[in-house]
Amino acid sequence: MSTTGALAGSEDFKPVAEAVVGDSWVDREAGVVYAKGIGTHANSDIVYRLDPADVRFSATVGVDDFQRNSPYSSVIFQVEADGRLIYEWPVMRGDSEPQRVDLDVLGVQQLTLRVTDAGDGNNSDHADWAAPTVHRLP
Repeated sequence: MSTTGALAGSEDFKPVAEAVVGDSWVDREAGVVYAKGIGTHANSDIVYRLDPADVRFSATVGVDDFQRNSPYSSVIFQVEADGRLIYEWPVMRGDSEPQRVDLDVLGVQQLTLRVTDAGDGNNSDHADWAAPTVHRLP
């Protein structure tokens, strides 16, 4: 998945960025560098249209290491399938461990990746969707 394949994307802070190793903005969570990912800043929505052959969505989510020591980082990761919330991780902070997301998306037409500011403003809310992948039937 990449931002170029998205139907729509919005972010309060700056344009949604696709991170690739070698770029200035690289997804780095808990010291792990991911080859590809989507770097966002709360509040953001990235919307994808899925194919009928798409069966699973997976990613690792977390606050970017750029804000690892910030006392102000606080985000909530959410995934919506056709407007219905199918995933929400409680508030993640700069020192929170990244979390693996693995969701059934069979039959889903529109997938929304959302990051919110956890209700306390978006200061230092750099959030990464590392290695986001839609898995298809063979």
